Amino acid sequence: MAKKRENWARFGMFAKGVVYFLIGALTALTAFNLGGEKADKDSVLQFLARQPFGKILLVALSIGLFGYVFFRLYQAFYEENRGWTSLKGFFTRTAYIVSALFYGLLGVASLRLFWKGYLGSKNENILQSLLSKEYGMYILIFIALGVLVKGVVLFYQAFSKKYVEDIKKHELGSGTQKLLVNVGFLGYVSRGIISVVFCYLLLRTSFGDHDIASDKTAVFEFLQNTFGGVLMGLVALGLLVYGVFMFLQAKYTSFKVS
Repeated sequence: MAKKRENWARFGMFAKGVVYFLIGALTALTAFNLGGEKADKDSVLQFLARQPFGKILLVALSIGLFGYVFFRLYQAFYEENRGWTSLKGFFTRTAYIVSALFYGLLGVASLRLFWKGYLGSKNENILQSLLSKEYGMYILIFIALGVLVKGVVLFYQAFSKKYVEDIKKHELGSGTQKLLVNVGFLGYVSRGIISVVFCYLLLRTSFGDHDIASDKTAVFEFLQNTFGGVLMGLVALGLLVYGVFMFLQAKYTSFKVS
């Protein structure tokens, strides 16, 4: 049974990789005028739904994402090397729970699209509802600062190479190790850029610029309009590469699920 749960967790990593790979691929294509679209998680689900056997793909993705939720919750509550009592352990485990919540909601959205043929409310609608509340601005600022912290952590992970600590290096050749380190670095840097820009857009929204959207497509739009399509394409390729890193991590990460 433990082996089955471990395989489910690895499939979850693979499913997360699929999401990032498709976001990056679709956005990079449009950045270089090769088709595609500025993509976010909803775009990925809709893209899969349009493919042959789209409903099967959506169900498979959901199963994988729930596997990733299981993996993150296992890390949050059962890992022994990061206790709740230390400050670092508290924030690390809290981040695992937030990650589990995010990918759980994405898995539910995939099932909703499979079952009912449509997705839920767009982020813009949720934000507008939040900002209509008296306290909404302060909650949004708090969320934006949390996103900024996430961005800083991603940059730290990229430059410290923390992301390779749990990899079974003895099973890798030197070429594969180098590939994993490089794709991980590019992926984490790109995710860090996305988080910092997203924080900026959320802060603009909280201070009254309600025309700003609130998803990855808005981030890509900002990058294109401010720095040009080439930079947007490079960041998108970084997300695609992060997807490849997740594929490798799914195969080579060292962990045991009891």
